[in-house]
Amino acid sequence: MFEINSLSNNLKFILVPQKEVYSVSFLVLVKIGTKYETKKIEGISHFIEHMVFKGTKKRPQAFLISKEIEGMGGEFNAFTSKNFTGFWIKIPQKKEEVALDLLTDILRNPLFDEKEIEKERQVILEEIKMTKDTPTKYIHDLWENLVFGKTSLGFDILGNVQTVSQIKREELFSFFEKFYNASNMILAVAGNFQKKIKKDIKKYFGKIKKGRSFPKKLKLSFENKKRFLFYQKETSEVHLGVGVRCAGEFSKEKYTLSLLALILGGNMSSRLFQKIREKEGLCYYIFTNYIPYPEIGSLVTFLGTSPQFAKKALSLIIEEYEKIKKEGVSENELQRAKEYLKGKILLSLEDTEEIAHFYGTQLLLEKKVLTPEKKIKEIERVKKEDIKKCAQKYFRKSSFFGVCIGKEKINEGFF
Repeated sequence: MFEINSLSNNLKFILVPQKEVYSVSFLVLVKIGTKYETKKIEGISHFIEHMVFKGTKKRPQAFLISKEIEGMGGEFNAFTSKNFTGFWIKIPQKKEEVALDLLTDILRNPLFDEKEIEKERQVILEEIKMTKDTPTKYIHDLWENLVFGKTSLGFDILGNVQTVSQIKREELFSFFEKFYNASNMILAVAGNFQKKIKKDIKKYFGKIKKGRSFPKKLKLSFENKKRFLFYQKETSEVHLGVGVRCAGEFSKEKYTLSLLALILGGNMSSRLFQKIREKEGLCYYIFTNYIPYPEIGSLVTFLGTSPQFAKKALSLIIEEYEKIKKEGVSENELQRAKEYLKGKILLSLEDTEEIAHFYGTQLLLEKKVLTPEKKIKEIERVKKEDIKKCAQKYFRKSSFFGVCIGKEKINEGFF
Protein backbone atom coordinates (compact mmCIF):
# COMPACT_ATOMS: atom_id res chain seq x y z
CA MET A 1 0.00 0.00 0.00
CA PHE A 2 0.98 3.65 -0.21
CA GLU A 3 0.28 6.86 1.66
CA ILE A 4 0.00 10.39 0.22
CA ASN A 5 0.68 13.46 2.36
CA SER A 6 1.21 17.21 1.86
CA LEU A 7 3.38 19.78 3.59
CA SER A 8 2.28 23.33 4.41
CA ASN A 9 4.26 24.62 1.39
CA ASN A 10 2.05 22.47 -0.95
CA LEU A 11 4.69 19.81 -1.58
CA LYS A 12 3.06 16.39 -1.95
CA PHE A 13 4.90 13.22 -1.02
CA ILE A 14 4.02 9.56 -1.40
CA LEU A 15 5.38 6.81 0.85
CA VAL A 16 5.56 3.20 -0.38
CA PRO A 17 6.90 0.90 2.37
CA GLN A 18 8.85 -2.20 1.33
CA LYS A 19 9.89 -3.98 4.53
CA GLU A 20 11.57 -6.90 2.78
CA VAL A 21 14.39 -4.84 1.18
CA TYR A 22 17.58 -3.17 2.47
CA SER A 23 17.33 0.07 0.48
CA VAL A 24 15.38 3.31 0.34
CA SER A 25 14.89 5.31 -2.86
CA PHE A 26 13.99 9.00 -2.99
CA LEU A 27 12.69 10.47 -6.23
CA VAL A 28 11.90 14.16 -6.69
CA LEU A 29 9.87 15.00 -9.79
CA VAL A 30 9.66 18.62 -10.87
CA LYS A 31 6.81 19.40 -13.25
CA ILE A 32 9.04 21.06 -15.81
CA GLY A 33 10.30 19.48 -19.00
CA THR A 34 10.92 20.24 -22.64
CA LYS A 35 7.27 20.94 -23.47
CA TYR A 36 7.31 24.03 -21.22
CA GLU A 37 10.24 25.57 -23.12
CA THR A 38 10.33 28.03 -26.00
CA LYS A 39 12.37 27.54 -29.16
CA LYS A 40 14.91 30.13 -27.99
CA ILE A 41 15.78 28.16 -24.84
CA GLU A 42 15.23 24.63 -26.15
CA GLY A 43 17.19 22.26 -23.89
CA ILE A 44 17.23 24.51 -20.80
CA SER A 45 15.43 21.95 -18.57
CA HIS A 46 18.11 19.38 -19.36
CA PHE A 47 20.88 21.98 -18.84
CA ILE A 48 19.53 22.75 -15.35
CA GLU A 49 19.32 19.03 -14.54
CA HIS A 50 23.09 18.88 -15.13
CA MET A 51 23.89 22.12 -13.29
CA VAL A 52 22.27 21.36 -9.92
CA PHE A 53 24.89 18.65 -9.36
CA LYS A 54 27.79 21.05 -10.09
CA GLY A 55 27.90 22.61 -6.67
CA THR A 56 25.77 24.23 -3.97
CA LYS A 57 26.46 26.75 -1.22
CA LYS A 58 26.92 23.87 1.26
CA ARG A 59 28.71 21.56 -1.19
CA PRO A 60 30.54 23.92 -3.59
CA GLN A 61 32.08 21.21 -5.79
CA ALA A 62 30.44 18.41 -7.77
CA PHE A 63 32.95 15.96 -6.28
CA LEU A 64 31.64 16.66 -2.77
CA ILE A 65 28.12 15.63 -3.83
CA SER A 66 29.14 12.37 -5.50
CA LYS A 67 31.62 11.54 -2.71
CA GLU A 68 28.93 11.94 -0.05
CA ILE A 69 26.37 9.72 -1.77
CA GLU A 70 28.78 7.04 -2.92
CA GLY A 71 30.64 7.18 0.40
CA MET A 72 27.54 5.82 2.15
CA GLY A 73 27.02 3.09 -0.46
CA GLY A 74 24.38 4.97 -2.41
CA GLU A 75 23.58 5.69 -6.05
CA PHE A 76 22.18 8.83 -7.65
CA ASN A 77 21.19 10.18 -11.01
CA ALA A 78 18.80 12.52 -12.78
CA PHE A 79 16.84 12.65 -16.01
CA THR A 80 14.83 15.06 -18.12
CA SER A 81 11.70 14.20 -20.10
CA LYS A 82 9.15 16.17 -22.09
CA ASN A 83 6.85 16.28 -19.01
CA PHE A 84 9.14 16.53 -16.00
CA THR A 85 12.66 16.45 -14.57
CA GLY A 86 13.62 13.81 -12.02
CA PHE A 87 16.33 13.50 -9.36
CA TRP A 88 16.82 10.28 -7.42
CA ILE A 89 19.00 8.83 -4.69
CA LYS A 90 19.03 5.17 -3.66
CA ILE A 91 20.71 4.41 -0.34
CA PRO A 92 21.03 1.63 2.22
CA GLN A 93 18.35 1.81 4.92
CA LYS A 94 18.76 4.08 7.98
CA LYS A 95 20.61 6.76 6.00
CA GLU A 96 17.52 8.61 4.84
CA GLU A 97 18.32 11.93 6.48
CA VAL A 98 21.60 12.31 4.57
CA ALA A 99 19.77 11.75 1.28
CA LEU A 100 17.02 14.23 2.18
CA ASP A 101 19.56 16.87 3.15
CA LEU A 102 21.45 16.43 -0.11
CA LEU A 103 18.36 16.43 -2.32
CA THR A 104 16.96 19.60 -0.81
CA ASP A 105 20.38 21.24 -1.03
CA ILE A 106 20.71 20.74 -4.79
CA LEU A 107 17.07 21.77 -5.32
CA ARG A 108 17.34 24.96 -3.24
CA ASN A 109 20.90 26.20 -3.47
CA PRO A 110 22.65 25.41 -6.79
CA LEU A 111 25.45 27.88 -7.50
CA PHE A 112 25.18 28.09 -11.30
CA ASP A 113 28.86 29.01 -11.32
CA GLU A 114 29.91 30.62 -14.62
CA LYS A 115 32.97 28.39 -15.06
CA GLU A 116 30.93 25.26 -14.37
CA ILE A 117 28.23 26.41 -16.80
CA GLU A 118 30.79 26.73 -19.60
CA LYS A 119 32.28 23.31 -18.85
CA GLU A 120 28.85 21.67 -18.69
CA ARG A 121 27.75 23.46 -21.86
CA GLN A 122 30.54 21.64 -23.70
CA VAL A 123 29.58 18.34 -22.06
CA ILE A 124 25.98 18.72 -23.32
CA LEU A 125 27.16 19.70 -26.81
CA GLU A 126 29.14 16.46 -26.86
CA GLU A 127 26.03 14.60 -25.70
CA ILE A 128 24.06 16.10 -28.61
CA LYS A 129 26.77 15.06 -31.08
CA MET A 130 26.87 11.54 -29.60
CA THR A 131 23.09 11.20 -29.97
CA LYS A 132 23.18 12.32 -33.61
CA ASP A 133 26.01 9.86 -34.24
CA THR A 134 23.85 7.04 -32.85
CA PRO A 135 20.96 6.43 -35.28
CA THR A 136 19.18 4.02 -32.92
CA LYS A 137 18.90 6.93 -30.45
CA TYR A 138 18.41 9.82 -32.83
CA ILE A 139 15.58 8.14 -34.74
CA HIS A 140 13.37 8.70 -31.66
CA ASP A 141 14.07 12.44 -31.68
CA LEU A 142 13.49 12.62 -35.41
CA TRP A 143 10.15 10.85 -34.99
CA GLU A 144 8.87 13.34 -32.43
CA ASN A 145 10.25 16.27 -34.44
CA LEU A 146 7.95 15.12 -37.24
CA VAL A 147 4.74 13.99 -35.55
CA PHE A 148 4.61 16.89 -33.09
CA GLY A 149 5.82 19.47 -35.59
CA LYS A 150 6.73 22.93 -34.35
CA THR A 151 5.08 22.45 -30.96
CA SER A 152 7.25 22.12 -27.87
CA LEU A 153 6.54 18.37 -27.75
CA GLY A 154 8.58 18.21 -30.94
CA PHE A 155 11.63 19.81 -29.31
CA ASP A 156 14.71 17.71 -28.54
CA ILE A 157 15.17 17.13 -24.80
CA LEU A 158 18.90 17.88 -25.11
CA GLY A 159 18.21 21.02 -27.12
CA ASN A 160 20.31 21.75 -30.19
CA VAL A 161 23.80 23.13 -30.79
CA GLN A 162 22.54 26.67 -31.39
CA THR A 163 20.30 26.99 -28.32
CA VAL A 164 22.64 25.23 -25.90
CA SER A 165 25.53 27.40 -27.11
CA GLN A 166 23.56 30.58 -26.39
CA ILE A 167 21.72 29.92 -23.10
CA LYS A 168 22.96 32.40 -20.49
CA ARG A 169 23.40 32.06 -16.73
CA GLU A 170 20.58 34.56 -16.14
CA GLU A 171 18.21 32.42 -18.19
CA LEU A 172 19.18 29.25 -16.33
CA PHE A 173 18.68 30.93 -12.96
CA SER A 174 15.39 32.59 -13.96
CA PHE A 175 13.97 29.29 -15.28
CA PHE A 176 15.08 27.50 -12.12
CA GLU A 177 13.52 30.14 -9.86
CA LYS A 178 10.21 29.97 -11.72
CA PHE A 179 9.68 26.23 -11.79
CA TYR A 180 11.69 24.72 -8.94
CA ASN A 181 9.28 25.25 -6.06
CA ALA A 182 7.30 23.04 -3.67
CA SER A 183 3.97 23.52 -5.46
CA ASN A 184 5.52 22.25 -8.67
CA MET A 185 7.23 19.11 -7.37
CA ILE A 186 6.50 15.85 -5.60
CA LEU A 187 8.63 13.45 -3.59
CA ALA A 188 8.25 9.67 -3.82
CA VAL A 189 9.90 7.46 -1.18
CA ALA A 190 10.01 3.68 -1.55
CA GLY A 191 11.77 1.06 0.52
CA ASN A 192 12.53 0.08 4.10
CA PHE A 193 12.45 3.57 5.62
CA GLN A 194 12.31 4.49 9.31
CA LYS A 195 9.18 5.48 11.24
CA LYS A 196 10.38 9.07 11.52
CA ILE A 197 10.40 9.55 7.74
CA LYS A 198 7.50 12.05 7.74
CA LYS A 199 9.24 14.16 10.36
CA ASP A 200 12.46 14.10 8.33
CA ILE A 201 10.68 15.03 5.10
CA LYS A 202 9.02 17.99 6.83
CA LYS A 203 12.37 19.07 8.30
CA TYR A 204 14.10 19.23 4.91
CA PHE A 205 11.47 19.64 2.19
CA GLY A 206 9.47 22.07 4.32
CA LYS A 207 12.26 24.60 3.64
CA ILE A 208 11.57 24.71 -0.10
CA LYS A 209 9.70 27.85 -1.18
CA LYS A 210 6.00 27.39 -1.90
CA GLY A 211 5.79 29.03 -5.34
CA ARG A 212 2.99 28.02 -7.69
CA SER A 213 2.13 24.98 -9.76
CA PHE A 214 1.85 24.88 -13.53
CA PRO A 215 -0.74 23.26 -15.82
CA LYS A 216 -0.66 19.52 -16.34
CA LYS A 217 -1.58 19.86 -19.99
CA LEU A 218 -0.70 22.37 -22.66
CA LYS A 219 -2.95 23.35 -25.53
CA LEU A 220 -0.97 22.26 -28.56
CA SER A 221 -1.95 22.26 -32.22
CA PHE A 222 -0.67 19.41 -34.40
CA GLU A 223 -1.85 20.54 -37.82
CA ASN A 224 1.47 20.11 -39.65
CA LYS A 225 0.98 18.51 -43.06
CA LYS A 226 4.49 17.10 -43.39
CA ARG A 227 4.43 13.31 -43.21
CA PHE A 228 8.03 12.33 -43.88
CA LEU A 229 11.34 13.52 -42.41
CA PHE A 230 14.78 12.51 -43.67
CA TYR A 231 18.14 12.94 -41.92
CA GLN A 232 21.01 12.32 -44.27
CA LYS A 233 23.95 10.50 -42.73
CA GLU A 234 26.68 8.16 -43.93
CA THR A 235 25.51 4.88 -42.43
CA SER A 236 25.78 1.22 -43.44
CA GLU A 237 22.14 0.67 -42.49
CA VAL A 238 18.97 2.62 -43.13
CA HIS A 239 17.05 3.37 -39.93
CA LEU A 240 13.31 3.77 -40.32
CA GLY A 241 10.34 4.72 -38.20
CA VAL A 242 6.73 4.42 -39.32
CA GLY A 243 3.56 4.99 -37.34
CA VAL A 244 0.71 7.29 -36.39
CA ARG A 245 -0.44 9.88 -33.88
CA CYS A 246 -2.95 8.52 -31.39
CA ALA A 247 -4.54 9.10 -27.98
CA GLY A 248 -2.40 10.07 -25.01
CA GLU A 249 -1.82 9.31 -21.34
CA PHE A 250 -5.26 10.20 -20.00
CA SER A 251 -7.26 8.40 -22.69
CA LYS A 252 -9.43 5.34 -22.06
CA GLU A 253 -7.58 3.81 -25.02
CA LYS A 254 -4.21 3.88 -23.24
CA TYR A 255 -4.13 0.20 -22.28
CA THR A 256 -5.60 -0.87 -25.61
CA LEU A 257 -2.89 1.01 -27.49
CA SER A 258 -0.20 -0.48 -25.24
CA LEU A 259 -1.43 -3.98 -26.08
CA LEU A 260 -1.77 -3.13 -29.78
CA ALA A 261 1.87 -2.00 -29.88
CA LEU A 262 2.95 -5.15 -28.04
CA ILE A 263 1.15 -7.45 -30.45
CA LEU A 264 2.62 -5.64 -33.44
CA GLY A 265 6.25 -5.41 -32.35
CA GLY A 266 6.69 -5.20 -28.59
CA ASN A 267 8.66 -8.39 -28.01
CA MET A 268 10.32 -11.36 -29.72
CA SER A 269 7.05 -13.25 -30.23
CA SER A 270 5.32 -10.23 -31.79
CA ARG A 271 4.06 -10.19 -35.36
CA LEU A 272 6.67 -7.84 -36.84
CA PHE A 273 9.65 -9.42 -35.05
CA GLN A 274 8.62 -12.87 -36.24
CA LYS A 275 7.83 -11.77 -39.78
CA ILE A 276 10.58 -9.27 -40.59
CA ARG A 277 13.48 -10.56 -38.49
CA GLU A 278 12.82 -14.28 -37.98
CA LYS A 279 11.07 -15.21 -41.24
CA GLU A 280 12.56 -12.72 -43.71
CA GLY A 281 15.90 -12.02 -41.95
CA LEU A 282 15.79 -8.35 -42.98
CA CYS A 283 16.98 -6.73 -39.76
CA TYR A 284 18.65 -7.14 -36.40
CA TYR A 285 16.37 -4.84 -34.42
CA ILE A 286 12.70 -4.04 -34.86
CA PHE A 287 10.24 -2.94 -32.21
CA THR A 288 6.96 -1.08 -31.83
CA ASN A 289 6.35 1.47 -29.07
CA TYR A 290 3.29 3.27 -27.78
CA ILE A 291 4.52 6.65 -26.48
CA PRO A 292 1.85 8.55 -24.51
CA TYR A 293 1.96 12.17 -23.33
CA PRO A 294 -0.89 13.92 -21.46
CA GLU A 295 -1.85 15.86 -24.60
CA ILE A 296 -1.39 13.20 -27.30
CA GLY A 297 0.49 10.00 -28.09
CA SER A 298 2.08 8.10 -30.94
CA LEU A 299 2.50 4.48 -31.96
CA VAL A 300 5.62 3.77 -34.00
CA THR A 301 7.70 0.89 -35.32
CA PHE A 302 11.48 1.38 -35.61
CA LEU A 303 13.97 -0.85 -37.42
CA GLY A 304 17.41 -0.81 -38.99
CA THR A 305 18.09 -2.65 -42.25
CA SER A 306 20.35 -2.64 -45.31
CA PRO A 307 19.40 -0.09 -48.01
CA GLN A 308 18.45 -2.84 -50.48
CA PHE A 309 15.92 -4.28 -48.00
CA ALA A 310 14.46 -1.01 -46.74
CA LYS A 311 11.46 -0.70 -49.08
CA LYS A 312 10.51 -4.32 -48.58
CA ALA A 313 10.72 -3.98 -44.80
CA LEU A 314 8.65 -0.80 -44.88
CA SER A 315 6.02 -2.50 -47.06
CA LEU A 316 5.80 -5.43 -44.63
CA ILE A 317 5.32 -3.11 -41.64
CA ILE A 318 2.48 -1.21 -43.31
CA GLU A 319 1.01 -4.52 -44.53
CA GLU A 320 0.87 -5.77 -40.93
CA TYR A 321 -0.73 -2.52 -39.76
CA GLU A 322 -3.39 -2.96 -42.44
CA LYS A 323 -3.89 -6.64 -41.60
CA ILE A 324 -4.54 -5.98 -37.91
CA LYS A 325 -6.97 -3.22 -38.90
CA LYS A 326 -8.97 -5.57 -41.14
CA GLU A 327 -8.74 -8.84 -39.23
CA GLY A 328 -8.06 -7.82 -35.63
CA VAL A 329 -6.24 -10.20 -33.27
CA SER A 330 -6.92 -13.66 -31.87
CA GLU A 331 -7.93 -14.27 -28.27
CA ASN A 332 -4.72 -16.22 -27.71
CA GLU A 333 -2.60 -13.38 -29.10
CA LEU A 334 -4.31 -10.83 -26.88
CA GLN A 335 -3.97 -13.00 -23.76
CA ARG A 336 -0.26 -13.47 -24.43
CA ALA A 337 0.21 -9.71 -24.75
CA LYS A 338 -1.73 -9.10 -21.52
CA GLU A 339 0.43 -11.56 -19.60
CA TYR A 340 3.58 -9.95 -20.98
CA LEU A 341 2.45 -6.43 -20.07
CA LYS A 342 1.39 -7.52 -16.57
CA GLY A 343 4.72 -9.26 -16.13
CA LYS A 344 6.64 -6.17 -17.20
CA ILE A 345 4.84 -4.09 -14.59
CA LEU A 346 5.43 -6.59 -11.78
CA LEU A 347 9.05 -7.38 -12.65
CA SER A 348 9.94 -3.69 -12.88
CA LEU A 349 8.76 -3.22 -9.30
CA GLU A 350 11.47 -5.43 -7.80
CA ASP A 351 13.65 -2.33 -7.35
CA THR A 352 12.86 0.52 -4.95
CA GLU A 353 13.91 3.18 -7.48
CA GLU A 354 11.43 1.77 -10.00
CA ILE A 355 8.71 1.63 -7.34
CA ALA A 356 9.30 5.30 -6.53
CA HIS A 357 9.07 6.11 -10.24
CA PHE A 358 5.89 4.04 -10.70
CA TYR A 359 4.01 5.84 -7.93
CA GLY A 360 5.70 9.22 -8.25
CA THR A 361 4.93 9.80 -11.93
CA GLN A 362 1.27 8.94 -11.35
CA LEU A 363 1.04 11.38 -8.45
CA LEU A 364 2.63 14.14 -10.53
CA LEU A 365 0.71 13.70 -13.78
CA GLU A 366 -2.55 11.90 -13.14
CA LYS A 367 -5.68 12.51 -11.11
CA LYS A 368 -5.39 9.19 -9.28
CA VAL A 369 -2.67 6.76 -8.24
CA LEU A 370 -3.28 3.13 -9.15
CA THR A 371 -1.57 0.18 -7.49
CA PRO A 372 -0.03 -2.49 -9.77
CA GLU A 373 -3.06 -4.67 -9.05
CA LYS A 374 -5.48 -1.97 -10.26
CA LYS A 375 -3.41 -1.35 -13.40
CA ILE A 376 -3.53 -5.08 -14.10
CA LYS A 377 -7.34 -4.99 -13.80
CA GLU A 378 -7.42 -2.20 -16.39
CA ILE A 379 -5.29 -4.33 -18.73
CA GLU A 380 -7.60 -7.32 -18.23
CA ARG A 381 -10.64 -5.26 -19.28
CA VAL A 382 -9.31 -4.81 -22.85
CA LYS A 383 -11.10 -7.00 -25.41
CA LYS A 384 -9.96 -8.05 -28.85
CA GLU A 385 -12.76 -5.91 -30.31
CA ASP A 386 -11.13 -2.88 -28.65
CA ILE A 387 -7.83 -3.66 -30.38
CA LYS A 388 -9.50 -3.83 -33.79
CA LYS A 389 -11.44 -0.58 -33.21
CA CYS A 390 -8.25 1.23 -32.23
CA ALA A 391 -6.43 -0.05 -35.32
CA GLN A 392 -9.33 1.01 -37.54
CA LYS A 393 -9.44 4.43 -35.92
CA TYR A 394 -5.74 5.27 -36.26
CA PHE A 395 -4.28 3.11 -39.04
CA ARG A 396 -5.53 5.15 -41.99
CA LYS A 397 -3.28 5.45 -45.04
CA SER A 398 -3.35 9.26 -44.90
CA SER A 399 -2.38 9.21 -41.21
CA PHE A 400 0.96 7.40 -41.46
CA PHE A 401 4.19 9.27 -40.73
CA GLY A 402 7.68 8.13 -41.61
CA VAL A 403 11.25 9.04 -40.62
CA CYS A 404 14.51 7.88 -42.14
CA ILE A 405 18.22 8.11 -41.31
CA GLY A 406 20.68 7.05 -44.00
CA LYS A 407 22.38 7.99 -47.24
CA GLU A 408 19.19 8.15 -49.30
CA LYS A 409 15.49 8.74 -48.69
CA ILE A 410 13.28 5.68 -48.47
CA ASN A 411 9.80 7.16 -48.88
CA GLU A 412 8.75 6.86 -52.51
CA GLY A 413 5.20 5.57 -52.72
CA PHE A 414 4.76 5.41 -48.96
CA PHE A 415 4.31 8.97 -47.63
